[in-house]
Amino acid sequence: MQKNLNNNFATPQETNVSRIGRKVMLTGDIEESSIHELMKLLFEIENEDDEFYSQEKVTTAFEGFAETLVNKDKNLDKISKVIDKYQSDSAYDREPIELYISSFGGSGYDVISVIDQIENLKAPVHTYLYGKAMSAGFLLFMVGQQRFVSRNSTLMLHQLSGCIAGTLQDMEEQLEEYERMQQKVEDLILLHTYIDEELLEAIRESKYNLYLDAEEAIEYGVADHII
Repeated sequence: MQKNLNNNFATPQETNVSRIGRKVMLTGDIEESSIHELMKLLFEIENEDDEFYSQEKVTTAFEGFAETLVNKDKNLDKISKVIDKYQSDSAYDREPIELYISSFGGSGYDVISVIDQIENLKAPVHTYLYGKAMSAGFLLFMVGQQRFVSRNSTLMLHQLSGCIAGTLQDMEEQLEEYERMQQKVEDLILLHTYIDEELLEAIRESKYNLYLDAEEAIEYGVADHII
């Protein structure tokens, strides 16, 4: 059962996910195949970083030990610091990954899966919005460590939508799962934006769509910079 976060008027889009260097572009629906491709590209960048920084660590350690030998410095504290730097990822600041988004939305399960990945990557992910970030696209955009929105873009947030069918027990179980996912989505929004519980309740109870322009996205803490 898929939890649909799409808006009511969107038509199915062909989804394109591509990469140029550290820039990753997602345009179209957020669904299993597009999120699979997005996750693959993000992991590719992380693997490339791991290989690069591993070599940097070896070089740093070699230079550090070489310096102690040349200076005939057998101070164990200095050698210990070289080892600590070799073992520490924090010694190397990874360049941000830039994620460009233009989407009407899509699957709740799929967008949450890539959000978890983004939050566990070693490199920060900066999100860029050109055009629209609606529903699941809104959630994907808001989790960037830095979030950039173009002046004429539109964001939209609403409650989960979908259909329930089957036996009475089936429908009760599906409704319970919808409510669980709705709470999970709202918890993410509370964590990453200035949107409060009162506004989320109004969206849920009144069943309306919250549309934001670039300035309003800044005001609600959904975006950090207008470009």
